[in-house]
Amino acid sequence: MLQIVAGMEKLLLAIAPNMMARYQYVHDLLKWAAKSVEAIKSHSSTAGYPLIEPMLLCSLEKVAHEIGSVPLLRFTIKLTSLNEQLKNTNAHAEDTSVRIDTFFTLKDEVPRLDSEVKRALATYAAKSICLFIVLAVLIVSAVLSFSRCAG
Repeated sequence: MLQIVAGMEKLLLAIAPNMMARYQYVHDLLKWAAKSVEAIKSHSSTAGYPLIEPMLLCSLEKVAHEIGSVPLLRFTIKLTSLNEQLKNTNAHAEDTSVRIDTFFTLKDEVPRLDSEVKRALATYAAKSICLFIVLAVLIVSAVLSFSRCAG
């Protein structure tokens, strides 16, 4: 039984730092996404909308697959869809119906996206903190076990 616990400790010590780094990466990407959503939210015109960086969308999608997060993938799809609509609106700035359509879509979607990104930021921060605590407990446990064996 002691060997199983020791094996689990080694496994968690090997996995936890990598997961913490990934969660921090997701957190940083979400902060970037929050700034993009804020720029769209605070845009005062119905033309020339700021677009979300394609690299951000690609990175969010990739990390969502890597960590197996369906909610993050759904959020990324929503951002991508919104970005496509903004691109279309910017390309057809002379079309009043497209501009009005986009205006009302943004009235509905941006507050939801803003709320989602804030919730996701809190979630990934909490996951990182939990992993840090688990890692700290494992390290302390390993040090205590080592000191008992040495003593």
